[in-house]
Amino acid sequence: MIEDLQLAHRAQRSLGSVGEPAELWEAYALAQSDSAGLSAELDRIEAGSGPGPAVQTKLREVRADTGPLVEYLRQVLPASLPLLSAPRALDLSLVFIMSTPPARDLVVRWFRNPSASRDEAMRLLRTMGRMVESYGRALAETRPETPPAAAPAPAKDTRPVETAAPEVARTGRAADMEKLLEARIDAERKARDRGKTERRVREKEEAEKIARAKVEAEQAEREQADAERRAREKAEAERVEREKAEAERAAREKVEAERRAREQAAAERAARESAEAERVAREKEEAERKTEADRRAREQAEAERVARETAEAERAAREKAEAERIAREKAEAERRTREKAEAERVAREKAEAERKAREQAEAERVAREKAEAERIAREKAEAERIAREKAEAERIAREKAEAERLAKEKAEAERIAREKAEAERLVREKAEAERVAREKADARLTPAERAARDQARAELRARMPGLLADPWREQKVGTWFRVKTVAGKDESYTDMGLRERGAGFSMLGVQQCLGGRSEWEKWERTESRTVELAGQEMLDAGGAGWDCDVYQIQSRAGREKVWVLLDGPHAGAPVRSESPAGSFLARKLEKETVRVGSKPFDCVRMEGQEAAGGKQADAVRWWCPLYPLGPLKSTSGTTVTSAVNAGEDWTKRPPFPSPNYA
Repeated sequence: MIEDLQLAHRAQRSLGSVGEPAELWEAYALAQSDSAGLSAELDRIEAGSGPGPAVQTKLREVRADTGPLVEYLRQVLPASLPLLSAPRALDLSLVFIMSTPPARDLVVRWFRNPSASRDEAMRLLRTMGRMVESYGRALAETRPETPPAAAPAPAKDTRPVETAAPEVARTGRAADMEKLLEARIDAERKARDRGKTERRVREKEEAEKIARAKVEAEQAEREQADAERRAREKAEAERVEREKAEAERAAREKVEAERRAREQAAAERAARESAEAERVAREKEEAERKTEADRRAREQAEAERVARETAEAERAAREKAEAERIAREKAEAERRTREKAEAERVAREKAEAERKAREQAEAERVAREKAEAERIAREKAEAERIAREKAEAERIAREKAEAERLAKEKAEAERIAREKAEAERLVREKAEAERVAREKADARLTPAERAARDQARAELRARMPGLLADPWREQKVGTWFRVKTVAGKDESYTDMGLRERGAGFSMLGVQQCLGGRSEWEKWERTESRTVELAGQEMLDAGGAGWDCDVYQIQSRAGREKVWVLLDGPHAGAPVRSESPAGSFLARKLEKETVRVGSKPFDCVRMEGQEAAGGKQADAVRWWCPLYPLGPLKSTSGTTVTSAVNAGEDWTKRPPFPSPNYA
C-alpha cells in the first residue's frame, strides 16, 4: 500500500504537468489496478510524451463510477471528524474508503440514509482516522528515492513496558503489515520478470525446451505458493503474539483495550479481505499467463510449419523465374538494338524540327514583350490617376466623418451633463424632502416617544444584520418547516430543517415530494452571508413615506438589496427588495396571524408589485421574523407558496400528503 501510495503521488505530479490533473484516490485506483502499466505510462510522460488514451479512459471510468460519492464525502467528512479537515488527511481517508469494498458499501448506505447509518459510519470514520495518522507518518518518513526494503530498522524502545507497550503494539502492527506487503510486491515483481524471460526463451527454443520451461515455471509457482504460505503462517504467529501482548495490557486498562481490540479486529479483517482479493487476482492472472504461453507455443509451431512450406514454394518459384528471366533478357537485348537505331533517326529529325521552332518562337517572344511593355505603361498611368482620385475622396470623407463625430460627441456630452445635473437635482430634492419629512415626524413626537423610537430602532438594528446573515440563527437544531407550492394544477412539497450548526455555516436537511413521489433526503451546507448597512432612505409607497434602513447582502447567489421598515407596528418588514432573481415593492401593509399546523405566526401582510424575468405582476407576501425561509406565504399570478406544517424534531416529520388532482 505504501508503494501504491507513492506511485499515486508520482502519477498526480506527472499527469498534472501535462494538463490531466487527477486526485489522489483516482491515481491510487490506477496504481492498484495495474501498477506496472501505470509506471510505464508515467515513464513515457516524463520522457516528454503526452498521456495515453488508456490512462485517460481509465480516469473517466473511475470518475463516472464514484465521482458523486466522493463529492459528498468531501463535504461531510471534515464536518464529521476534525482530523479529516486537513487536505492531506482527507485525501488519504478517501483512498482507504474507496479501495475497501466493505467501507465503500457502508458509506453508500450513509449517503442514501444519513440518519439510519450515522453511528456505524462514525465508527468507521474513527478507524479511518487512526489509519490516516499511521500511513501519514509512514509516508512522511519514507523517501521516494529509497526502496522500502532498504529502510533502516526502527530504533529499539528502551522505555518501561508500562508506557511503551501501546505505542510498540501500534507501530509493530504497521511495520509488520508494511514488511508483508513489501515481500509480496517483491515476489510479484520477480515472478513477472521471470515470466518475461521464460517467454522470450520459449519463443526461440524448440518444443522440448518449451515443455522444460513450462515444468520449471510450475515448480517455481509451487515454490512461490509455499513461500506465501510460510509468510502467512509467520504473519498469523506474529498476530497471535500481538494479541497475547494486547490481552496482557488490556488487563490493566480493560475498557480502552476492548475498544482498541474491536477496532484492530475490524482493520485486520479488512486487510485480510484485501489480501485475499489480491491473491485471487494474482492466481487468475498467472493462469491466464500460462494459457497465453501454451497458445503462443502452438502458434509458433504452426508458424514454423507454414514457413517451411512457404520457403519450399518460394524456391521452386525462384528457379522458374530464373529461366524466364534469361529468356526475357535475350529478347530484350535484340529489342534494344532495333530501338537504338530507330531512336537515333528520330533524334536527328527532332533536333532539326526543334531548331526551326526555336527561331520562330524567339521572333514571336520579342513581339509579345514589346506589346506587353506598352500595355503595362498604360495601365500604370491609369492606376496612378485612380489612386490619386481615391485618396482625395477618402480624405474628404474622413474630414466629413470627423466633423460629424465631433458634433455627435459634443451633443452627447451636453446631454449627459444635463442628465447628470437633473439626477443630482432630483437626489438633492429627495434628500431635502426626506429631511423635512423626518423633522416633521420628529416634531410630532414627545421626547419620551422619540427616546422609545430610538431605543426600538437600536434594538432592530442590532438584530437585523444577524438575522439577514443567517435566517436560521434563532432556530433550534432539529426545527423543520414543510412548504407547499401550487403552480396552476401542479402541486409539490418541500421539507427543510436545521440539522447541524457550525461556525459560519448551517447544515440543512432537504426532502421534496414532486408529483406524489418522495425524493431522497439531502443535506445542504449554507454559508453565512455578508450583510452591510448601506444607509437610511425614505421610501414612498402607497402615498405614504416609510423610513427604512437599506442593507446590502452578498452571497453565492449574488448581491441583494433590502429596504427594512424602521418604525411602527410593522417594523422589520422587508418592504422592498432587489436581487438578480427579481424585485418586490410593497404598497399596502396590514397585521395578520397565519397558522402553520398548530402554531400561530404574527405576520405582516404586504400587497405590492413583483418583477421577475422582465414581467410584472401583483403579489402578496406574508412576512414573519421567526420564519427562516423568506415569506411565510406568497401569491403571484397562478403560483401560491405557503408553509403548511412545522416541528422541532426532523426525525418525527409526518409523511407527505397524497397529491390532489381535483
